[in-house]
Order: sequence, then C-alpha cells, then structure tokens
Amino acid sequence: MNFSMNGFRERLSSDVSSLRNITSLIISEKHYDHEELVEVVDALIQHSNMLNCVYDSDNPDFKDMSDVYVEYLMEE
Repeated sequence: MNFSMNGFRERLSSDVSSLRNITSLIISEKHYDHEELVEVVDALIQHSNMLNCVYDSDNPDFKDMSDVYVEYLMEE
C-alpha cells in the first residue's frame, strides 16, 4: 500500500486550520455556517480513520489500528 504522508499532513493542516477558524467565530459569538463546521469535523474524522488503517506489519509500534473508528457527525 502506498500512502503519501506529505499529502496527508497537508490535508490535515488545512482541515485543522478550517476548524480553528470556525471555532474562533464560535468563541467570538459571530455567525458561522453550521454545515461547514460539520464538513470540517467529518473531514478530520475521515482522515483520522484513514490514518488508523495505515500500518507496517514489520513494525510493532506501527500496527493496524483500523478497529479504532470514530463515527461521523453526518453520514455522507
């Protein structure tokens, strides 16, 4: 299995940045898009679930953790 750690980190940083921006709006009690919040949280959940499926069978410190699954806020 090929897995681009660079691509993953780039996407994760983008998702975390989006969540940070929405959270900032919530904290300051400004208007925010509820659907956008759900989309960002679900994207982070998806990436977490995906990363848990990446493993190296020769490395006991990098095992398959696909059993660690977070449910989405909204199913697609």
